[in-house]
Amino acid sequence: MFKDSKVSIIITTYNQAPYLGEAIASALGQSHRNLEIFVIDDGSTDGSEEVAARFSGIKYIKQKNQGVAAARNTGVRACSGEFIVLLDGDDRLLPDAVEIGLKQFGSHPEAMIVAGLARMINKNGEVFEVHTRKSLDGTPYEYLLKGNSIFMPAMAMYRRGVFDLVGLFDGRYAPAEDWEMYLRIARSYPVVFHDHIVAEYRIHGMNSSRKTALLFVQAHKVMVDQWKYVRQDETLRKAYKAGYDRLHKLYGEELVNDIRRAWRNEH
Repeated sequence: MFKDSKVSIIITTYNQAPYLGEAIASALGQSHRNLEIFVIDDGSTDGSEEVAARFSGIKYIKQKNQGVAAARNTGVRACSGEFIVLLDGDDRLLPDAVEIGLKQFGSHPEAMIVAGLARMINKNGEVFEVHTRKSLDGTPYEYLLKGNSIFMPAMAMYRRGVFDLVGLFDGRYAPAEDWEMYLRIARSYPVVFHDHIVAEYRIHGMNSSRKTALLFVQAHKVMVDQWKYVRQDETLRKAYKAGYDRLHKLYGEELVNDIRRAWRNEH
């Protein structure tokens, strides 16, 4: 049904020059060929523009530094595809990621998002962990209340029209703005999860622990702001409590794990 559809891949980057070429190459290397590829540079100062200039067949937009939510919104406004994939500038898509996403939309034409799995890579691009997902329990909104299982943006493919329905990314939640978007969509529209690995999420740098601390604060804000949508529904309240408890447990452990991972990947 959607095998010939135009898909927009939006790569957002800020000072990720060492990895940006791999991200662009992974977008250009898709088995599905009806693509438009944007690189939205959020004010990089590390030579990212020169990296992007080495590639033909992409559209490069540079803006002053406003944060990843604003960069994604720039891409969404500029693109013309029926479907959208969001890729961070240090991550990679697997070659059949777009094709798999379109097949999932063909099987679930009611969906506004289809989301697969990812595997973790280190700074050298070597796989060291494969993501799995617990079985879906309850509605997608309940499931996402319990935690952001779409932890990497490129795991998801969006129907372009959903942004006209729910609005764009909200930078007040950055860097948890993607989770807030998934919840916003799942409250009102179908979301489909599948078990195909579609992307590679890169872990690198000793700043991971600082990012995790900020993510905890902002993810907590996302949860607090969901309360008005769940307080009248006992099932949703239970999912909310499970997610709230998981958030506090997870990020305490993640701060320690991020420091260990970063040290291991740098040595």
